[in-house]
Amino acid sequence: MSGVAPIQDRIKAEYAVLVDNFANLVKSAKVSEHSESTSTTPGTVPAEILDVFVEKMIISCRQLLAISSDLKRNALLNDVSTRNREIRETRDNMKNRDAADMVRD
Repeated sequence: MSGVAPIQDRIKAEYAVLVDNFANLVKSAKVSEHSESTSTTPGTVPAEILDVFVEKMIISCRQLLAISSDLKRNALLNDVSTRNREIRETRDNMKNRDAADMVRD
């Protein structure tokens, strides 16, 4: 179980980054009541800053997907009992097929 704690820490960290950037994006995305679109008015944030928050959210989501993929891959590779059962079933099916072929010949 030593590998579980670092993965949980990674998930918590990426989730925190995702939530923080989403909160910052929402706080920064004020709609100005003024019709001035060429200059930034006091209290508004340039669009480039919003793009930075969005990019950080995308990176966090990709990291979370990568962690999920790693967990799935490890679960598949480390499930030895299921793999052994599948091998046994395949071997038995092949033996039965060979026996059936020999009977027909």
